[in-house]
Amino acid sequence: MLRIALPHFAVRASPQSFERWRGAMRLWRRRDRERGQLARMSEAELHDIGVTPAERWAEINKPCWRG
Repeated sequence: MLRIALPHFAVRASPQSFERWRGAMRLWRRRDRERGQLARMSEAELHDIGVTPAERWAEINKPCWRG
């Protein structure tokens, strides 16, 4: 059996770090929602907003943490 020992250390989470994390989660959820909406658009709707099918494909295939 393999055992790996990891050092234990305390990490103090400040309110600022929590807010930064929460802000990132909100941003990622918003991007995911917007990319889902973009994926459901018709060709006519894409044309109206000036997005090509290739641009849509590139955008909806990005991970949520990439802007």
